[in-house]
Amino acid sequence: SLKVIDDDGGVDSISKTIRVRNVAPEISVDFPFKANEGDTLEFNLEVLDRGENDTFTYLWDFGDKNRDSTLNPIHIYNDNGQFTVFITVEDDDGGIDMFEKIIDIKNVSPTIKVNIPDTLLEGSNFSIDARLGYDPGISDSHKFKFDFGDGYISNDTNYQYLDNGDYNVIAMIFDDDGGSDSISHIVHVKNVSPEIQIDFPPPSYEGIPIQFFA
Repeated sequence: SLKVIDDDGGVDSISKTIRVRNVAPEISVDFPFKANEGDTLEFNLEVLDRGENDTFTYLWDFGDKNRDSTLNPIHIYNDNGQFTVFITVEDDDGGIDMFEKIIDIKNVSPTIKVNIPDTLLEGSNFSIDARLGYDPGISDSHKFKFDFGDGYISNDTNYQYLDNGDYNVIAMIFDDDGGSDSISHIVHVKNVSPEIQIDFPPPSYEGIPIQFFA
């Protein structure tokens, strides 16, 4: 409004309503577009808005069924794949800006921990203690396989060598995304001396043939 008073006391005034429209915020986003599963990733957001008094709400959708409403969130992808990251910023007057980008998360191979005996006796049963060492992709599933060094390959941890010798045992782990790890170990299988078992016949008479069973 404007009011004018002259030096003789004359007064006039005028008023007019000015409508100031809201301007939507503009966002600038920074985060890595490639990473490994299990990495701790920082998502940085900068908001530019002509309305200095505006307040904002944030919604991050990381594409893996996880969301966040903070300005600069931290997120970890628990499995590999391509995920569409979507961010929406809205000011308190309804102005909106959005951004989306695909992030490529690579698989990381698991590691294996294994305990294999050094020495065995031929014919004795033994078991391999194999377990997952580490996998940052906590959503991965895993399978084990064992090469016992004598031509036999199995996912069974129990085995028995039927002859003495040195055998190179390989323990392997595979995740569901093609990652793998293995450990080899030489097992020394010792010979076991034979044991003789004889069935003696009952008492007999001279001149009568006797048969022995061994």
